[in-house]
Amino acid sequence: MNAMITLRMRGEMESLRDDERDADAPADALLRVVSDPSMIDSLHEILGDFCHQCRNLLNSMKLSHYLASRIGSPKTKPDLDELETRYLGVECLFDRLQAICRPMSLRTVRMPLKYLIDEHRSSWSQSLESRDRRLELVPPPEPVIGDYDPFRLGQGLDVFVAWRAAVGSPGQPLRLRWWAETGRFVVEWSDPFSLISRPVVGQGFLSDWLALPFLARIVTAHGGSIDVDVETGLLVKLRWPLDVRDSIE
Repeated sequence: MNAMITLRMRGEMESLRDDERDADAPADALLRVVSDPSMIDSLHEILGDFCHQCRNLLNSMKLSHYLASRIGSPKTKPDLDELETRYLGVECLFDRLQAICRPMSLRTVRMPLKYLIDEHRSSWSQSLESRDRRLELVPPPEPVIGDYDPFRLGQGLDVFVAWRAAVGSPGQPLRLRWWAETGRFVVEWSDPFSLISRPVVGQGFLSDWLALPFLARIVTAHGGSIDVDVETGLLVKLRWPLDVRDSIE
């Protein structure tokens, strides 16, 4: 598989303090790992059992929280509600990690990419409008038809858009373009007034720092590549072949 991640992150990274760069390091490393299938296998060997053990522990915590909620007094409800919010964030974090490090099979269909975007555009707009942001769609002159897994790709884009809604600059517009080029889909997300920006812990977005690696994992499973440029805002460009075999991995 000729998968590749290209990162041009100099503009933002030079402006960050050392502790901020250290905090971003896991996501940056995962972006590079998902570009190489052999590294994905190694990542699964390292994290697979760990994630499984953590999920078992989380299941026990979920049961304990349920029982505490049933027998707890009204005075404990605010604390239990906050605990549930944090629990859901950690649970989603491990869901995301497992999706990134596990082998990923595809069920592709051949249809215009517009169908996928039309299906999700309403939920994307609602998510962004809550932050006073507007999404501009720029379709190609003619429909672009090719292979993709609508569930996987839709899930990856949903997570990515939710992340940008949570951490992007309020009031600033966004643009999503797509077209075909040399036998490949090209999808471009332009967020010129925002940097990558990590979400604030405690606001229910504990796992969103994995949004970009998660989307990259799905694109590389399609035999594609992702280009991330943050020198002037955030520009993400996804590419994958118009012809993709099912279960490419």
